[in-house]
Amino acid sequence: MLTIESDRTIVLVFYQNPTAEARESFSPTFLTNLSKFEGAICVVTDQPFDHIPLKYFAPSQPIEDVVEWIRAIAMARFSRMKWRGH
Repeated sequence: MLTIESDRTIVLVFYQNPTAEARESFSPTFLTNLSKFEGAICVVTDQPFDHIPLKYFAPSQPIEDVVEWIRAIAMARFSRMKWRGH
Protein backbone atom coordinates (compact mmCIF):
# COMPACT_ATOMS: atom_id res chain seq x y z
CA MET A 1 0.00 0.00 0.00
CA LEU A 2 1.28 3.44 -0.90
CA THR A 3 1.20 5.89 1.98
CA ILE A 4 2.25 9.50 2.03
CA GLU A 5 3.40 11.29 5.17
CA SER A 6 2.40 14.89 4.74
CA ASP A 7 0.87 17.75 6.64
CA ARG A 8 -1.43 18.33 3.68
CA THR A 9 -4.83 16.78 3.14
CA ILE A 10 -5.47 15.25 -0.27
CA VAL A 11 -9.07 15.43 -1.46
CA LEU A 12 -10.39 13.88 -4.68
CA VAL A 13 -13.55 15.35 -6.19
CA PHE A 14 -15.02 13.61 -9.24
CA TYR A 15 -17.49 15.68 -11.20
CA GLN A 16 -19.37 14.68 -14.33
CA ASN A 17 -19.57 17.44 -16.90
CA PRO A 18 -23.25 18.43 -17.17
CA THR A 19 -22.68 20.27 -20.45
CA ALA A 20 -21.01 17.46 -22.40
CA GLU A 21 -22.85 16.47 -25.57
CA ALA A 22 -22.64 12.75 -24.83
CA ARG A 23 -23.18 13.00 -21.11
CA GLU A 24 -22.29 9.78 -19.38
CA SER A 25 -22.77 8.97 -15.74
CA PHE A 26 -20.14 7.28 -13.64
CA SER A 27 -20.27 3.52 -13.99
CA PRO A 28 -21.07 1.42 -10.92
CA THR A 29 -17.81 -0.49 -11.53
CA PHE A 30 -15.77 2.73 -11.45
CA LEU A 31 -17.50 3.94 -8.28
CA THR A 32 -17.14 0.56 -6.57
CA ASN A 33 -13.42 0.50 -7.32
CA LEU A 34 -13.06 4.12 -6.23
CA SER A 35 -14.76 3.34 -2.92
CA LYS A 36 -12.00 0.83 -2.08
CA PHE A 37 -9.51 3.65 -1.59
CA GLU A 38 -9.15 5.28 1.80
CA GLY A 39 -9.30 9.00 2.10
CA ALA A 40 -11.39 11.98 1.19
CA ILE A 41 -13.19 11.10 -2.03
CA CYS A 42 -16.48 12.54 -3.22
CA VAL A 43 -18.51 12.39 -6.38
CA VAL A 44 -20.72 15.15 -7.77
CA THR A 45 -23.48 13.41 -9.68
CA ASP A 46 -27.22 13.36 -10.06
CA GLN A 47 -27.19 9.55 -9.90
CA PRO A 48 -25.71 8.41 -6.56
CA PHE A 49 -25.62 4.71 -5.71
CA ASP A 50 -26.79 4.02 -2.16
CA HIS A 51 -24.94 0.69 -2.03
CA ILE A 52 -21.55 2.23 -2.92
CA PRO A 53 -19.99 3.94 0.13
CA LEU A 54 -18.82 7.28 -1.24
CA LYS A 55 -19.70 10.84 -0.35
CA TYR A 56 -22.09 12.22 -2.96
CA PHE A 57 -23.15 15.75 -3.79
CA ALA A 58 -25.87 16.69 -6.27
CA PRO A 59 -24.84 19.09 -9.06
CA SER A 60 -27.61 21.39 -7.82
CA GLN A 61 -26.03 21.68 -4.37
CA PRO A 62 -24.09 24.87 -3.67
CA ILE A 63 -20.32 24.57 -4.04
CA GLU A 64 -20.16 25.74 -0.42
CA ASP A 65 -21.44 22.29 0.62
CA VAL A 66 -18.37 20.67 -0.96
CA VAL A 67 -16.08 23.30 0.55
CA GLU A 68 -17.56 22.70 4.02
CA TRP A 69 -17.05 18.94 3.61
CA ILE A 70 -13.39 19.57 2.70
CA ARG A 71 -12.97 21.93 5.68
CA ALA A 72 -14.44 19.34 8.04
CA ILE A 73 -11.98 16.72 6.74
CA ALA A 74 -9.05 19.09 7.11
CA MET A 75 -10.07 20.06 10.65
CA ALA A 76 -10.53 16.42 11.67
CA ARG A 77 -7.10 15.56 10.29
CA PHE A 78 -5.54 18.57 12.01
CA SER A 79 -7.13 17.52 15.31
CA ARG A 80 -5.77 13.97 14.97
CA MET A 81 -2.28 15.27 14.17
CA LYS A 82 -2.40 17.69 17.11
CA TRP A 83 -3.59 14.90 19.42
CA ARG A 84 -0.66 12.72 18.30
CA GLY A 85 1.78 15.54 18.96
CA HIS A 86 2.83 16.37 15.39
